[in-house]
Amino acid sequence: LLSLSVRGRGGGGGDGGGGDMERLMSVDSAGSLADHHAIIQPAMDHPSRRTSRSSSVFSLVATLVGGGCLSLPFAFQKTGLVLGVTYLFVSGVLSGYSMRLLLSCSRRTGAQNYEECGEKAFGPRMKYVTMCLLIGMTFLASVAYLILARDLATPLVESYVTGHQTEQKTHNLIALVCLLPVVPLCYAKSLHSLRFTSLVSLLALCLLSVAIVYRTVDRASQRPIRIDELKLASAKVSDTVYALPFMELSFMAHFNLLPVHIGLRKPTRRRLDQVVFYTIFSAFVFYLLISFSGYLFAYDHVCGDKSPSTCKDGVPDNILNAFDLHDTLIDIGRFGFLMAILLSFPLLVLPCRDTVLRLYHELSDEPSARMQAHGDSAGD
Repeated sequence: LLSLSVRGRGGGGGDGGGGDMERLMSVDSAGSLADHHAIIQPAMDHPSRRTSRSSSVFSLVATLVGGGCLSLPFAFQKTGLVLGVTYLFVSGVLSGYSMRLLLSCSRRTGAQNYEECGEKAFGPRMKYVTMCLLIGMTFLASVAYLILARDLATPLVESYVTGHQTEQKTHNLIALVCLLPVVPLCYAKSLHSLRFTSLVSLLALCLLSVAIVYRTVDRASQRPIRIDELKLASAKVSDTVYALPFMELSFMAHFNLLPVHIGLRKPTRRRLDQVVFYTIFSAFVFYLLISFSGYLFAYDHVCGDKSPSTCKDGVPDNILNAFDLHDTLIDIGRFGFLMAILLSFPLLVLPCRDTVLRLYHELSDEPSARMQAHGDSAGD
């Protein structure tokens, strides 16, 4: 929608006219030639562009891969393995394509953030709508991350610190303690400052995937997996509708895409396409590992005495609830995922904070601009 609207608005007056906009769009879609005509702000050789291509991929993947990946095995149980892989692949392709459209809109208009793209495409009002949507989405996602961090840390505290179940007020205190170490990271000026935390976050996620895959292989050696009991495709439309949001939202990192674009060294179209491709591909591979191994481990799971209180027969909505309590390997993976969630928390706070500040400046500057315009018109 942004791309089509920019195409329509390019036909008006302005510096280049409709012909220049159409020529720019045709050249931009062709590849690297677009870099000679695109509106790049800041300039390609600007000193503020310090982020490498690999650091950009790390930041975006760390934004993509969140707590939702623990629910992907549950989504695969709803859709079946074949349909699950298909939906996950299509979601990744569509997300990558929409990222490319967003970059195109930014480079064709000079917009440096999401709301400026909305303003260029749909007018001034859409700028404020987009800012409010970004603030709401990133704030709620931050709250969800904090709740997930509490739920991940509580079993570890109960197993290795207190030795018994704790009360709800203690759970909230655990959440606060988890949050304190990452608060300084939330004051970073840009995503470039968080490049090392993104790498550590990805390594922690790999630790979780290794733990789940190992437990799945160990389970298969003790209790063979029966192919005839696996669900390949679901015939219920309701199951598909229920599971699709899990997969679609698994590739949502668009709010950090333009900040990455602004900080990337030599932001040619080719390098940006590589960043988008490796981001989507890396997340897709990780999701496949978690989805397949989690589903194969728990497709016939039955809760036992060692299961947690949140356990349910079959594949749970949080795959970690399918494993026994005091499982050292899974607890190591749980701790790694807790570190990944906490280190990814600033990646949500930064766009939320920056958007709130931009909205504040916009609203505070608008009345003075109107008064100045009114004074100028009165003077004429």
